[in-house]
Amino acid sequence: LNRSSLGALLYNIGLAYRGAGSTYYDKAADIINQINEGKEIQLVTKTEGINNLKLSKENFSTAREYFLDAEVEDMEGAGATAKQMKDIIKEINKVYIPFFENYNPLD
Repeated sequence: LNRSSLGALLYNIGLAYRGAGSTYYDKAADIINQINEGKEIQLVTKTEGINNLKLSKENFSTAREYFLDAEVEDMEGAGATAKQMKDIIKEINKVYIPFFENYNPLD
């Protein structure tokens, strides 16, 4: 495996983890949208939202590691993508998880 192929491989693995993280993130965002639209959700849905955010953070964190490794291998754009993952994780920690923690469900 040559060096340029390694960078591309690492980047693509990062993209796979980012995709998985996005799936969980989108599920949590759907619940947040329901709350913002005035719909009452139950405790189980609140818990599901928090768990989805935690899973998205794990996947985004792993993706970030692969992007950083790809950057070391001179893969163009990998560093910027790693920064995006860091920013999303920060937003989840500072905005979305506290949003769920402060929400009082029906149950």
